[in-house]
Parts: sequence; C-alpha cells; structure tokens
Amino acid sequence: IDFDLWKGEVMSAYIPGLIQDLIDKKLAYESQGALVVDISKEDDTKELPHVSLEADGAALYATSDLATIIQREQDYKPNHYIYVADKRQELHFTQVFRVSKKANIV
Repeated sequence: IDFDLWKGEVMSAYIPGLIQDLIDKKLAYESQGALVVDISKEDDTKELPHVSLEADGAALYATSDLATIIQREQDYKPNHYIYVADKRQELHFTQVFRVSKKANIV
C-alpha cells in the first residue's frame, strides 16, 4: 500500500476549541476532577463508561484522537475513516467515535 500522506495525531492546536465546544453543547461536565462525556446508549448490551477528556488540566488520549478527527474533517473532509488497531483498543475507539458523533464532529 502506498500513502499520499502520512500523519500522526494532532495535539494542542485543536484541543482548546474541542473542549469549549463540548462544554458549550453541554456534553462535557466535571466529575471527580476530570472533564468527562457520557457515551452510553439505551440499546447498549454492556455498560460503557464515560470518556475522560481532561484531568488536572492535561488532555488525555481520547482528547488527542478527537482533535485529530477535527483536523482531518477541516482539512480533508473524508467520506470514510479507517483505523487499524488491536482488539484491546476497541473500548477506546468506541468512546472516541461516540463522542465525535454525539458532538457532530463527524
């Protein structure tokens, strides 16, 4: 496979706007010192925890993945995203993708 572009995660430039947008949309709230977003759905067959976006003022892994989606949406407007990851990352990406849909990022 050949790639026209190879980019990793985008970090700090998009995170402040992402956080403010989630707060403004009343999706993010403080819980035990962390900024979180609930992702549960009525038809979930198992309990899914909320997504932690910030703790002690520091952005977390999910936050950088969401910021990366925002950057790609703004720059490329792709029709599809393909993530190749280990099965152990399933919960993480379920959380990230649910937040991105809930916040109308994608």
